[in-house]
Amino acid sequence: MKQLLILSLIVVTGLACNNSKKVACCAEDEYKNNSPLIGKWEVIQANITPFEHISFCEKLGLGAMFEFQKDSVINVYPKAGKKVCNRDQVYWIWKGNIRITEIDMVFLYKIEMLTTDTLKINMNQVPHYFNSMKHAEDVNVEELKKEGVQLTLIKK
Repeated sequence: MKQLLILSLIVVTGLACNNSKKVACCAEDEYKNNSPLIGKWEVIQANITPFEHISFCEKLGLGAMFEFQKDSVINVYPKAGKKVCNRDQVYWIWKGNIRITEIDMVFLYKIEMLTTDTLKINMNQVPHYFNSMKHAEDVNVEELKKEGVQLTLIKK
């Protein structure tokens, strides 16, 4: 019985170490402090407005700002000069995505293009407000679910 308990502890400890090594590996190998992503970005084009950033930034539009800091913190502003609308979020670049973590949630923004002055991302989520309102005739919700919200940002 004692041997079984010791063996169980070794297995659990080994699994925990492997998981933490994978995260550390990805963060160190694929996230670079000199990435062109670092800085403030303004949304200049969106295939649907308003869009949202999980979980506190609802109904964002053109002019919204995304700030990617060197310490992996992401801040989102409804407009330049306005108060931050998100809380306690960190990010890293992983397999062509911006992976954002907030407490116990992880969500991805697919990087379609990233240069020193332009960022195009795809958020594969439909804004929550679509669930509680009648949709405009010009918005194809099924197509939006398939294609996601597409944003173009420029560096400020």
